[in-house]
Amino acid sequence: MTIPPSAKPSSLSLLSPGKLRDLGRSRLAAILERWGSTSVSEYSSRLWARPPGSIVEPALIESMAAQLARQGLCPSDLQAALDSFIRAPVLQTTTHLCLSEGPTFLAAHLMAITGQPVSLPYFVAAYSGVPFSNPAWSGCLNLSRRRPLDELMIAGSTSFRGQLKGEMNRLQDGAGSDPERRISLVPAVSRDGLVYGAKISAKARNTTIDLCSSLKDLLGRVEEGQLFGPWALAASEKVLRRITAKQDVFYMDLNALVTDYLLRVFEDSAHPMSRMLFDSSVRRKLQEGLGMKPAWFVTGIQKGKRLRTESLLVDDEGLHGPGVDVALTPRAISAALSDGKICPGLVPCFLGLAFVNGVYCLGSFEQVEYLGRFRNVLAKLRWPHKDVCAVAVDGLTTGRCVDSRDGVPVWPLDLWLGYDWQASPDQSLAQWLDGLASRLLGVGR
Repeated sequence: MTIPPSAKPSSLSLLSPGKLRDLGRSRLAAILERWGSTSVSEYSSRLWARPPGSIVEPALIESMAAQLARQGLCPSDLQAALDSFIRAPVLQTTTHLCLSEGPTFLAAHLMAITGQPVSLPYFVAAYSGVPFSNPAWSGCLNLSRRRPLDELMIAGSTSFRGQLKGEMNRLQDGAGSDPERRISLVPAVSRDGLVYGAKISAKARNTTIDLCSSLKDLLGRVEEGQLFGPWALAASEKVLRRITAKQDVFYMDLNALVTDYLLRVFEDSAHPMSRMLFDSSVRRKLQEGLGMKPAWFVTGIQKGKRLRTESLLVDDEGLHGPGVDVALTPRAISAALSDGKICPGLVPCFLGLAFVNGVYCLGSFEQVEYLGRFRNVLAKLRWPHKDVCAVAVDGLTTGRCVDSRDGVPVWPLDLWLGYDWQASPDQSLAQWLDGLASRLLGVGR
């Protein structure tokens, strides 16, 4: 990737590299210094101008094929999409797996797509190893309050009355100024449950019946007991296709993709991902370098009447967590992955994608920091290959879409429902990031 040597942050930006460095965001600061005055459209085009050289393993391609087929891609389109990915292995990994996405994920998509060659498909691998209560509110229809509730739901219906009561309670609790409206399609007991492997609830089916026709058309057939992930991915994919007028947008469950990949490569004891987990000398060095904070695996458990999401610890004996003990053997780990008992976390997901397969992972301001830390540790170990220090980890795609006419963020569902707003890719990268300034600088925390 060619980086303009003289680009500096715009003087109109609220962000400064110095402040970001003070807050531990050194890689974001470096990107802002290099690209800050560059237009978003030019920055985006350079994300896609990386020279070829990555060789993606057949096992990962086979796993992608399985995931895309699960999302309904026909065989002829599937092969064409995979051929394109082999030539340009780029994945958007900013997003969490959501029924509907928010202003920050929308900004990430628009930043990536605006300069993308029209001949290339856009692949999104959405992270599902999080609870439904994550900041993206994965089980909700998320949108602004620009439309009255009776335009979204059948007035007087059971769901309408429940939503109205919840919004009145939020108003009494002092949250009435929040510009976001969330219509939950998961029950309260599942709020902290794991998105990965979750099933569609009776609440989702019943609430959908009471929605307006446009939202019903988006969600399609709602079958209680079916997997939540493919249903939610299809909805997000449909919205983004309409917003961008780009039909070759393909969503996958990142954690399901990596699960399938691990099941294939764990059959080879010499494979880097097998050594990551089952070779004690490699695993200990990785764990010492990365620390315990990055999740290796997570699981969903039931605690009382509620579902919870828990991280699992890894030691020489196995994976351990509340109600979960899995022996550290290829057979036991593979069985737990196959049964959906455990879900791969950040470490196996991004070691496999970025550092073993050389996939260019486009990601958030958090991702560029932790992938940079991963690369530093791996470079010291010269693992999984001697050229690991050359792996690109600077694929920043983030921001926050805000309508300057009213100062209110823009959600993808707003646009699906007909709200008139256009992004401005001619503005500088620094200005594009200003919508996240309060979060990046910790203002108001």
